[in-house]
Amino acid sequence: METNGLADPAQSIKQFWFDEEMNIKAELHSVIAVVSARKWEDIYQNPIFEKQIVFANKALITFMDLVSPNKYEEIGLSIKEMNC
Repeated sequence: METNGLADPAQSIKQFWFDEEMNIKAELHSVIAVVSARKWEDIYQNPIFEKQIVFANKALITFMDLVSPNKYEEIGLSIKEMNC
C-alpha cells in the first residue's frame, strides 16, 4: 500500500488487520510513503504526513532532482528521525 497525499494511513491499514473478508482476499506486505522533495517545506510538519512516515516501512522520495543535495540529505535524515 502506498500512502500518497495527505490521507491517514491508519484507517486503510486497519482494514487489512481487522476486516475478516479483506484479510482473506489480500495480505499487506508493505506500507510505502511517497514524499515529494519539491513540497517538503509545505508538508513535513503536517501531523497526517508524520503519521504516514511512522506507519511506513519504506519511503520513496520523488522530485529529488529539484532540490539541492544538501536538502535531499536533510529530507532523508528527517524521515529516518520520524520513523524510528
